[in-house]
Amino acid sequence: MAMDRFPKVSRRAVLGLFGTGAVVATAGGVAASRGESEPAPVKAKPSGPVKQAANPAVSKVIADENARQGTEDWKHGKIGHASNDTDRQCQGYASTSTVTAGQTIDFFVTVNPVQRFTVSVYRLGYYGGKGARLLLKSPQIDGITQDKPKIDPNPDARTVYCEWKKSWSLQIPKDWLSGAYLAVLTNEKGFQNYVSFTVADHRKADFLCILPFATYQAYNLYPMDGISGQSVYYGYNASKKLDPDLKSTQVSFARPNAGGGTTKLIDQELMFIMWAEMQKYDVTYVSSFDLHEGRVDPTKYKVLVIPGHDEYWSQEMRNVLDKGKEKGVHIASFGANQCYWRVRLEPTTASKDLRLSVYKEKPDPLAATRGAAKLWRDVEQPEQMLWGSCYGQMGYGVPTDHLPLVVRGANHWMWSGAHVKDGDKLAGAVRGESDHQVTGMKLPPYTEMAVLSDSWFTNTGGLHDRQQTVLYRAPSGAWVFNAGTFGWAVYLGWDTEPARKIQRVTGNLFAKMLQS
Repeated sequence: MAMDRFPKVSRRAVLGLFGTGAVVATAGGVAASRGESEPAPVKAKPSGPVKQAANPAVSKVIADENARQGTEDWKHGKIGHASNDTDRQCQGYASTSTVTAGQTIDFFVTVNPVQRFTVSVYRLGYYGGKGARLLLKSPQIDGITQDKPKIDPNPDARTVYCEWKKSWSLQIPKDWLSGAYLAVLTNEKGFQNYVSFTVADHRKADFLCILPFATYQAYNLYPMDGISGQSVYYGYNASKKLDPDLKSTQVSFARPNAGGGTTKLIDQELMFIMWAEMQKYDVTYVSSFDLHEGRVDPTKYKVLVIPGHDEYWSQEMRNVLDKGKEKGVHIASFGANQCYWRVRLEPTTASKDLRLSVYKEKPDPLAATRGAAKLWRDVEQPEQMLWGSCYGQMGYGVPTDHLPLVVRGANHWMWSGAHVKDGDKLAGAVRGESDHQVTGMKLPPYTEMAVLSDSWFTNTGGLHDRQQTVLYRAPSGAWVFNAGTFGWAVYLGWDTEPARKIQRVTGNLFAKMLQS
C-alpha cells in the first residue's frame, strides 16, 4: 500500500495478507487457513505440461539442508493458536533482525496471565513442502507480564514502543545455515506469537535474498487493539476506527508484530524461499538492515533478489543495489511497488530502540540536515530508474480482485517452454499492487528492454490502471527484472497451471543470469 488513499481496510490487508496460500493469523489472533477456492501451496515438485527450467548450478549445501526432516508445526493452529493484541496472551520481539553464527539474539516476551513459555526456532525452506525445519526448542522459561506499550510524547511521531525486560537469549550455533528464521513463542495455554529474524553468513553465493524487515515494520499496526495501534498508514480514532490522518511519521522496532506476529514473510517471501530451495539454488540470506548498515558487498553475488514486497528503503539500501547494477550484478524483484518511500533508520537514545521515519503528507522537519524521508521520485531518484517500471497510481494501483496477467512478447527467451502466446491470460497472477512503465518518468539506461506482460484493469479507486512485467539489460551487462505484481511471488509457491508457467519463466530468468 503506497499511499493512504486506500478506500477500505480489511484485517487481511492490514497484515499484508493478499489472499495467498499460506496459513496465517487474523487480527483477532484466530488461526485462519486458505479458503476452498484458493490453490494449495506446492507440496511436491510441480509436474504436468509446463516443466521447471533446469538449474545450471545446483548447491549441495541447500540440497542437503532441505533433505532434512521438515515440519508444519510452525504454523498457527498446528500445535497452538495465535495470540492477539487485546489480551496479549503471549507476545514478543527480538533485539535485532539479523545475526550471524556465534552472535546472540535477545527476546523480549510478555505473557498474560503470568505463566511459563517456550521458544521454538525454525528455519524456513522447502523441506518436502512442509516449509520449515525445527532446529531448537528452549526449556520452559518463567514469563512475566510486561508493561503495556508506551507512546512517544511527540504528537507528530505517534510512535508506539515497548520497554520490556529481556526474557531469553540465544547464541546462534555455528552450524546453522543462513536463512529466514521463525522463533515461535508458545505459553502454557497454547497461545503463540511469531518473531522473525535472519541468520546471515555473508558468504559468496549465486543469489542473495534480501528480506524486507523495514517494510514489515512500516506496516506493523501493533497493538491492533482498537485504541493505541500505530503504523505509517493508520492510527485509531476515538471510535476505534482506523484513520489515515492519525498515522505515525515514526515507528519503532521495539514491539511485537501485530496479531499472531505474522508478516509478509509468511505469505510472500516464503513462497520464493520454498521454490528456490526446492530447486537447490545457491542462495544465502540477509535482512535489509545488512544493506543499511554496510555489511553487504553486492559484487560477491551474481543476483540480488527482492523476493516479495519491499516498499521502504533507506538511502544506504538503495546505494547497494545501484552499486551492484553498475558492477554488472543482476537484480530480480518478484513483487511490486518496490523502493517507493525513502526512509531514515535511526536509533533513539530515549528508549534505546531503532526508529523508521517517513513523512507522507507532512513536511520532514529534518530534511535539510538528514535528507528528506519521502517519495524517491520526489528526491530526484525515481524508482523507475532502478526497476524499469514503478507504481503509478499514487495509492490506487491495486486491482479490485485477483486478475489475469496478460502475456506480451511471448517469443522472448523468458517465456520459452511456458507454451504461451501474446494475449494469453495467467489467471489470478495480478494481485496486491501493480507496476508499469510510467509515462514522463525517466527510464534507466539500457541496451535491451522487454515488456513481458501488459494487463489492464480497474483499480480500487475506480481508475483504469495497468500492470507490466519488465526486463532490461543495463550498460554494465546486468539484467534487471521487475515482476510488477505481488502475484508473481505468490505463484512461485503454488501448484496450478498458471503458477507453473510463472515458475518456468523464473527458472529461465535465473538460468540466463547465472550464465551472463
